[in-house]
Amino acid sequence: MESKQSSRWQAEQLWEVLPEGVSVTATRWPSFSASGFAVGGTLTLQLEDWTRQVRVSPVGRIYRP
Repeated sequence: MESKQSSRWQAEQLWEVLPEGVSVTATRWPSFSASGFAVGGTLTLQLEDWTRQVRVSPVGRIYRP
């Protein structure tokens, strides 16, 4: 996972900070439109008995399907 700190990106290793039994996965796909190329995707958070998926659109909006 990457986060922006002041004007640079910093990578975080999620498996080092997540407690045991918690899983986070991500997918991404390219998108082409009149304004150009962008990348969207999904983030999935999974616990032993609970799952939540979040879809991130190429324009930065976040949806919960």
